[in-house]
Amino acid sequence: MFRSAALILILILALPCSATVLTVSTGKASFEGSLTNLKTIDFENIIPQGFSNAYYNTTPLGPIQGVTFTNSGGGDQMYVNSSGLFTVGSGAYLVGPNPPGYILVAFATAVSGVGFDASTYFGGTITFTTGGTSVTTSSVPPHTSSTWVGFTSDTPFTSLEIQVSNAGARAALDNFEFGNTAADTPEVATILMIGTGLLALGGGRRWLHRPSSSV
Repeated sequence: MFRSAALILILILALPCSATVLTVSTGKASFEGSLTNLKTIDFENIIPQGFSNAYYNTTPLGPIQGVTFTNSGGGDQMYVNSSGLFTVGSGAYLVGPNPPGYILVAFATAVSGVGFDASTYFGGTITFTTGGTSVTTSSVPPHTSSTWVGFTSDTPFTSLEIQVSNAGARAALDNFEFGNTAADTPEVATILMIGTGLLALGGGRRWLHRPSSSV
């Protein structure tokens, strides 16, 4: 039994890790319906009173509900704006840097999906990248209007890059939603726990069936 349990553990650890699959969501309602523990960041109450912008060019924004936004990839400016430059969401919203810069989002707890109201200055698409895998949205309108974009991942993640496609363009986002799917993939730690339990079970049975010593 002990040898069988050890063999099972070796086989579990030898299983290849499948590549992360990202799926662009077809709409906000279906996205929200597929997630649990859904949370929303609206970027309100961040800009100092009397100002219309709050810049985060070198300083991360957050954490807000366990989420931190950072200007990364060599972009110029990332800021929270309320001046009406973009027609997106309501009130304040987050504006990302020009390409090749992107918004790096870090989550304190792993999530399986992200969605938000989006606009770009000149139009274009938005690319989400996590775990070395990327997915691109359909066309996002220019700054005079907006649309909702989002995606889900079959593997929970704690880091996400958000980048607009067009050079010289910026992505603006509001009502940033994130949550978990009901069928998240088991983590490596969970697999190891199962394997350790099998080993312990095998060792216990071996001890119970050991030959009794003569007196």
